Amino acid sequence: MSTLTRVRRLAPALAAGALTLSLLAGCSSGVSDAGAETETSEPIPTESVDQALHALLPESAQSSGILKVGAPYALKPSIFTDDAGEPEGISVDLSAALGQVLGVQFEWEETADPVTAIQSGNLDLSMGYLSDSPAREQVLTMVPQFQNTSTLLVPAGSTITDITSMCGKVLAVVSGSQQEKRANTVSSESCGSDPVQVTAFPSPKDALTQVQSGRADAYVAPRMILQGIVDTSGGAFAVTDANYPDYPFAMGVTKDNVDLAKALAGALQKLYDTGTYTQILQKWDVADIALETDQIGVNTGSTAAFPVNQ
Repeated sequence: MSTLTRVRRLAPALAAGALTLSLLAGCSSGVSDAGAETETSEPIPTESVDQALHALLPESAQSSGILKVGAPYALKPSIFTDDAGEPEGISVDLSAALGQVLGVQFEWEETADPVTAIQSGNLDLSMGYLSDSPAREQVLTMVPQFQNTSTLLVPAGSTITDITSMCGKVLAVVSGSQQEKRANTVSSESCGSDPVQVTAFPSPKDALTQVQSGRADAYVAPRMILQGIVDTSGGAFAVTDANYPDYPFAMGVTKDNVDLAKALAGALQKLYDTGTYTQILQKWDVADIALETDQIGVNTGSTAAFPVNQ
């Protein structure tokens, strides 16, 4: 693919502790080496500009030819850094293809808090890091990028297989998350008088620390996030085979910038129709996270098009 994405680093590389936190800010790869680029992947074809979609872009983007996009560079394989510290991943490749359709360049910036950066006008959008949930749609307008499922992070050698196998055990969750609601439901339906001890924490970092310290037996979160932790844990952790539907990872723009969201959704649909979207996912060996055509659109993550809402 001809690269249309420009990179501007506004923050220093994340330290190890910040990297762990970013990984946990919450897609199912279905493979143990999620994020490894496929050596035999075919070149991604070049897309033509869609003038009607280009006309939906903000005037500032039309005049400058740039859309500013940001995220923490720590969610493998969606957005992370290469050996030179530059961003790469599914979202970087997808932004280049979207830019071809929209007739602009996507200029990447690293930010630890994309929601605030979007709302303050420092970014036009974020990609591949935010989930399209009903709560998120209260503050941003969302366009799903790919599927997302959750699973359990457990110490290596653990006999835990899913939430139903955790009756009487401690499960760490993030307070107010979809995973907390699901864990409580599963516990009440399956564990009777010996419920799962669902323990909520204010941040992903806090929840992960519980498993690392042995104070919790497992942590439930999006699979893609947890797989990244496993891949860098030196064999200390594993993920289970359980898959729980979750809200899709998505592109986010300001609440009132619906035209930009429509432009992004329209461009994504074109990439879907031409097969470029699938080729990008195949390049990263995660074709199983592809959206269905009825899932592409504006704020569709909270609709019945996704299993989490069914």
